[in-house]
Amino acid sequence: MFVKFLDVEDDGAYDFIMDPQWPVIAKAINSLDGDKKTIVCLEGQGEMHMDIGGGGPSGCVVALTYDKQKFYTLINPAVTGENVELKVGGAPRPYPAEMLVPKELALKAAKTFSESGAAEPSLHWRDTADAVPEQTQRSMTAAKT
Repeated sequence: MFVKFLDVEDDGAYDFIMDPQWPVIAKAINSLDGDKKTIVCLEGQGEMHMDIGGGGPSGCVVALTYDKQKFYTLINPAVTGENVELKVGGAPRPYPAEMLVPKELALKAAKTFSESGAAEPSLHWRDTADAVPEQTQRSMTAAKT
């Protein structure tokens, strides 16, 4: 597996799992409920990581970085609309509707990243610098710290 650490938030506390296997990662993502369990981080080599947040009825937000300088967000191009409040890492924040994806897509993105460190090529990724205000970019990163 490419992923070296799995960080799982549970009501404000974090569990850190070293060298997680896919069943453990999938279980952590499936447990995201948008209330007490709102963020999972898959850490690769160096500064590479993928954050998956939310998980309630609105869906998940998935962000990926290779260097903590440039971030990519998984989007659902079929969705448009207003911002949606989503709790990620303790506090609700507004996220553009197209950034909310079903857990199935979050799992697909996480599986590819977990195995290879790559963004799943069949999914739609957007450079967040082009898509959302800087405040929203920082919210996923800040939520896990």
